[in-house]
Amino acid sequence: METKTALIKRMHRICVKGKDPFIQPGAETQDEITMTYERGDSSILNKENSLGYLRTTQAFAPKSTAAGHGLADVMCGHKGVFGITTKDREGNDLEYGRAMLDMKIIASTMETIDWDVEDHDDGTYTVSYTTNILGPHIISVRIAGIPIQGSPFTVNASISENYNLRDEPLFILSPEKSGLSDPTAVATNSSNQIYVVDRGNNRIMVYSEKGEEILTIAKNEEDEDILQSPQSIAVTKSNKIIVSDTVNNQIQVFDKDGKFLHKFGQAGEGEGELKEPDGVAVDAKGNIVVADTMNHRIQIFRENGEFVSTFGKQGTKEGELLYPSGVSLDKSGNVLVCDCGLWNEASKENNNRIQVFNTDGKYQYEFGSTGQDTGQFMKPARVAVDKKGRILVTDMDNSRIQVFKNNGTFLNTIVRRGKSDCFDAPCGIAVMQDGRIIITERQSNQIQIF
Repeated sequence: METKTALIKRMHRICVKGKDPFIQPGAETQDEITMTYERGDSSILNKENSLGYLRTTQAFAPKSTAAGHGLADVMCGHKGVFGITTKDREGNDLEYGRAMLDMKIIASTMETIDWDVEDHDDGTYTVSYTTNILGPHIISVRIAGIPIQGSPFTVNASISENYNLRDEPLFILSPEKSGLSDPTAVATNSSNQIYVVDRGNNRIMVYSEKGEEILTIAKNEEDEDILQSPQSIAVTKSNKIIVSDTVNNQIQVFDKDGKFLHKFGQAGEGEGELKEPDGVAVDAKGNIVVADTMNHRIQIFRENGEFVSTFGKQGTKEGELLYPSGVSLDKSGNVLVCDCGLWNEASKENNNRIQVFNTDGKYQYEFGSTGQDTGQFMKPARVAVDKKGRILVTDMDNSRIQVFKNNGTFLNTIVRRGKSDCFDAPCGIAVMQDGRIIITERQSNQIQIF
């Protein structure tokens, strides 16, 4: 009886005298106020101080609204923000806070996304969240358990078409989890699987887009290393895996399950012979394009290893190459070559440029020079082309990724907001089917996806 009396007295103070800190000024009648009871830490039967408290609000959910870009399409890795304006039953703006807001953000994977809310104490609130999950999200906003106008909202999360600013990477595969050592190249397929050259461990690792290990190519039946210092990788439309085997001066081909199929190339300077091959790519006809690094040229082979053609020679002039590294192809079939220089040696002859050749090996144009300014390079290691034809280059010793138009005009640099050194010797790069970018880092031995 004593406990009941204490509760009645407290309710009287709240509802009549308006002295409770959780009741808002201007509450005219009790039936216009939403009220909930929250229990204290101890039993309600012990004493009045542990009864808990009553939370009240005049915010009327059916009249309250939300708006902002965070309720439209958002970009993965970027902060989504929207505002909430609370109103009373008559539709008037409230001038105080502490509405009983409740939110849930559910991704297409059914995962819950964290969010933050700022109460401005004037009836308005700012909500922010960041998602790294592609696809539709459902955002539910309620006041005292009742949906506000328009809730739930459907928001689609996609990849930004502007590479220059990212809040955080969408995903990081750490060396502690992967065991990677000196990952020099990466490729992907139509299923967004990730193929990594784990050079320091003489193996190829294949992961799902979530970083789950799928396949390892490392040993033969005699438990011997199949590869000796593998350098680069490409994947055909049928998911055959093409690997440049640098020490063995050859290209090795595996099926989608990692079973060895065949190899071609041998040490030498003649047609079809290789000298520490590096970058590999596959053209629309299924031909294999190889950066024959120490021979300062590009060679093209059929998938079975039959020699097709070659172009380039040692030098610094147009169409000449110095230790070419990464190669890629654009939509027109042009061959893009990282005319880099030796990675591990200082050389005054490093070209530090990207050269572009047509399908017949004829020089088209070039861009880049030695330096640290925008559009310049210090060891451009790998090159990739996205669906819009933009050219992405890992500028390894400048610790950045640079983006160019398909004519070589500089566009921007991929960085993270507030981070001047978000990459540690970036090397491998590949563009996934949905536009995400995979980057391998030689120094940190990790993979980042943007």
